[in-house]
Amino acid sequence: MNPNQAANVLLVDADAGFVRWAGDLLSRAGHRFVHAESAAVAVERLRAQTFDLALVGLRLPDMGGIEALERIKAAAPETPVAIVAEQPQVDVAIAALRKGAYDFLRKPVAEDDVLALAEKSAQIRQMGYERRARRKSCSPKRSRTSSCAAISRASTPSGRSWGRARR
Repeated sequence: MNPNQAANVLLVDADAGFVRWAGDLLSRAGHRFVHAESAAVAVERLRAQTFDLALVGLRLPDMGGIEALERIKAAAPETPVAIVAEQPQVDVAIAALRKGAYDFLRKPVAEDDVLALAEKSAQIRQMGYERRARRKSCSPKRSRTSSCAAISRASTPSGRSWGRARR
């Protein structure tokens, strides 16, 4: 695995068995993880560190998973959150997705599902870094150069239609 593609995952779950299993799985695949035993601890960790993904149990000692999702999204809106539940109900899954959950997983979770989420979140983070680097290289002083002007035109609706009209 490319070290730039290693995900930083926050595991928020009171189920010690799941945390051991998921942590071992992520570590073996080259990802990093931090465990938070409650939503309050998760929010503290999110304020101190950036994570690519948060896997959040539906039942936590200090609050329910939906309330934890809301607090996590308030603390770190850019962090994708996947809810993990043993006996999920359809209305709970729908509520989680409407409140910003990236995914909803049922225990026992398949290894491939956890790894796919971690890898996709790391790729999204890397694309964000690359996009910010391109924007920075196209500072106002350089924006008139051909490559920066092309990026600028291509990223606007009018630029797209202008490009088609020129062809």
